[in-house]
Amino acid sequence: MAHRLPLRILLVSLLAFAFAVGHGAAQAADTAAISVSPGSATASVGDDVTLDINVANVPTAPGLGGYVIVVQWDPAVLQLTSLADAGWVTGGNIIVVCDAAAINNTAGNAELDCTPTLAFGTGVTTTAPHVVAQAVFHAKAPGTTAVNLTGSSVMNPSNIALTSTISGGSVTVAAAAPTPNATATVQPKATPATVVPTSTPAAQATSTSAAIPATPSTKPTETTLSKVEVPQTGSGTAASGGTAWRMPVLAVALAVLLAAGGAVAFRRAGKNNNGG
Repeated sequence: MAHRLPLRILLVSLLAFAFAVGHGAAQAADTAAISVSPGSATASVGDDVTLDINVANVPTAPGLGGYVIVVQWDPAVLQLTSLADAGWVTGGNIIVVCDAAAINNTAGNAELDCTPTLAFGTGVTTTAPHVVAQAVFHAKAPGTTAVNLTGSSVMNPSNIALTSTISGGSVTVAAAAPTPNATATVQPKATPATVVPTSTPAAQATSTSAAIPATPSTKPTETTLSKVEVPQTGSGTAASGGTAWRMPVLAVALAVLLAAGGAVAFRRAGKNNNGG
């Protein structure tokens, strides 16, 4: 019997060790994580910045029943415009009531509560980060501010807080880019163009008649007597064009008459000589 006592003590010690290890592992696995995403954000003055509030490592049973999200920031750099539930927790098998967020931009803090009321089963579960709420900030002035979640918690459907870790984030706001001064642009007035008429040379008609070979004429060549103008003597004026041509004709006619008279006289003389 004496040798069995140490064996029993050894077995009890081993069971206690195994229970402690298993309980510690179960607690480590059941530790939820609350975080800000993205962990570091940048913006310019005048921009809006949206940050997600995530929860991860929610145990399968009994699951997530509600949460309390508390946000802190520097009000000189950011202004919170909204903090609202993302609709994931309210989609489970329990009734969850979410109050309107209480926002204080003077102090730089806000709180959003979603509380389970009636449980008809398990709540939502997840291992990877899942969005439970969203915060929308307006960049107010250049600078960097931390966005903390100190005081935030998650609970099961029985409204019992779950063990959780909290990770905040930060936002850096840069000065807005300068806007160039608007300069008025003077549009030049349209000056009507002066149309100067230009003379277009008339197209010269060109005849393209075919070359016809000359045919020798069979008509006798007519001799044209040139009009001989007889200059006037004396103080009288020159004869008009209607009477000037008559003078040469009269002279020729007179010469013909004289020649004819001479021929007649010559013939008579010849007859007289023959008769004598």
